[in-house]
Amino acid sequence: MRPAAVEWPVVQRRLGVAADGLPGPVTFAALFRAMGADRLAVPLGAAAFAALQPAGILSTQTRLGHWLGQNAHESLGFTRLVESLNYTSAARIREVWPSRFPTVADAMPFVRQPELLAEHVYGGRMGNSWRGAGWRFRGRGLKMITGANNYAWLQQITGVPLMQQPDLAAEPATALRLSAAYWAHVGCHGWADADDVRRLSNLINRGDARAPQSPIGLADRVARTRRAAALIGGQ
Repeated sequence: MRPAAVEWPVVQRRLGVAADGLPGPVTFAALFRAMGADRLAVPLGAAAFAALQPAGILSTQTRLGHWLGQNAHESLGFTRLVESLNYTSAARIREVWPSRFPTVADAMPFVRQPELLAEHVYGGRMGNSWRGAGWRFRGRGLKMITGANNYAWLQQITGVPLMQQPDLAAEPATALRLSAAYWAHVGCHGWADADDVRRLSNLINRGDARAPQSPIGLADRVARTRRAAALIGGQ
């Protein structure tokens, strides 16, 4: 069966915008808003078509739906482009990184200490081989790119000078561009085309679509992908 193209007039009527069949900034802003965005809806909407179309993400309903669902999960509904490490609870820190904090007491020194926490959980891995790199290369963008190795890789394939200016990854237009590049280069299209949210989630979350473990946040990823499908699916 041929993958279904996005029926933009149908989507636009659902979103309450002019049904002209042209997915421009107003349509995308409304789409991001329907997925949870607030202040980021307009700047993301303005840059969406230029970033997503060349990567093939807009070519079918399932590709766009899965891209929206996964990126909504990573960015808390398109509301943040920088990882927050300012935790107010040691219990929550331990919940997020149980292997690095065996007890709540172990996590206590890192409460409301974001830079210290970044160095503890990210330092010495993912290419973060020097003091301060864990904080410098914390999660940014829609995908929450993390680690010097990943920043360097995306710099290589996009030309964005992320190693020198990592904050660029948190600018809406660049965040979209990086997300689209990542999606196309690591093989997300295949799992989106197969409508396999679990394996797609493992590819994004664990770097291995066939990982035996359940991806972190699977229930939320599924729920957000279903929300996207309801917005962009056929009549």
